[in-house]
Amino acid sequence: MVDETLAAPVRNGNKAPDWGINYGIRELWSEVAPGLFVGGTSDSDHVGRGRKFEDTGRGFFEILEDAEIGPDDFDAVVTMYAWARPVDWGVEELRWGIMDSDQAGIDLESLRETVVWAHRRWKAGKRVLVRCQAGLNRSSLVAGLVLVREGMEGHEAITTIRRRRARRALFNEKFERIVNGGLIANEYWRD
Repeated sequence: MVDETLAAPVRNGNKAPDWGINYGIRELWSEVAPGLFVGGTSDSDHVGRGRKFEDTGRGFFEILEDAEIGPDDFDAVVTMYAWARPVDWGVEELRWGIMDSDQAGIDLESLRETVVWAHRRWKAGKRVLVRCQAGLNRSSLVAGLVLVREGMEGHEAITTIRRRRARRALFNEKFERIVNGGLIANEYWRD
């Protein structure tokens, strides 16, 4: 089970985008359980903005700019926002971009595989970040289901994420129903 005494962290150098204040987001990522984080993507960390590099003249390039997320931050990352740049070398990443919409169909088997992937790494002691664009819905959906897989009831997982990430987390009602077991029983997410 999850340690309920964990206080919401304030991480230096983990500044939320300016728009995040409107949603109650104080930082780019938040620890919702020991070693399990929910987060968003920095405005400067999208695929349309390439990393700075220099031609060495020897047939290869030297990258002059590190990725926003590296091995000093996390061991494994689930990226739910298709336009986020990949994480840096040495960080395991699973990418599965889905829309943040009540109308969008979600492949539940792919969602379950993503939850299992994140849960296995988290239980192995790795620091795991689940991120999307804002760090409110898609990432909270997966992290909430990781907590359900760990044994929490859906409403407890939602309360935990809202307390440690932002009150507006999981405002997508379809995603909230999934975590709460309203669309599919919580046993589906557990072994």
